[in-house]
Formats: sequence, structure tokens, C-alpha cells
Amino acid sequence: MKKHRITVYDYQDATHNASVWQYDSNNPPETIKYEVDAWCVGGKYGIKAFFIRDGLCYEAAGDDGHWWLVVVFSAEWLEEMIKVLTKVKNKQ
Repeated sequence: MKKHRITVYDYQDATHNASVWQYDSNNPPETIKYEVDAWCVGGKYGIKAFFIRDGLCYEAAGDDGHWWLVVVFSAEWLEEMIKVLTKVKNKQ
């Protein structure tokens, strides 16, 4: 786990919790570009990156230096999410 300066592209308007199937493929949403310091973790199957802005937590996926936004959620959820992920890790 390391902090890196990365560029993340939001191709599907995940910033506003949209999904790719909500758009006409002939009229995709405008791509949003973020240049951020993010915490990165991963391995041979790719990498996840996390950063917080304006009270929101952003999750990006990446491989070979290209990053795309996956989901955005309230940073207030982080404590509960940590508890849940700990249970998942411990197979409870």
C-alpha cells in the first residue's frame, strides 16, 4: 500500500453514481479527469486506488498506469465499511 500521484478518468459518470448502461453508446457522458494523491493497493490482477474529495470517497481501478473511476460513496461510510470488510476477511 503506497500513496501515489495518479490521473483517474471517469468515463461513465461514476462521479454522479451513474452506470454505463444509463447512457446511449452514441452519446456517452463527458469524461471527467482527476489528478489526485491516492492510496493504491493490489497485485498481479490489477490495482485499486482510493482518494477522498469533498466528503466523498472515490475508488478507481487500474492496470499498467491507466486509471478509471469505479464508484463514489460517502466518506462517512468508511468506518462501517472497514468493519464489514474485516468480517469478510475473517469469513464471518
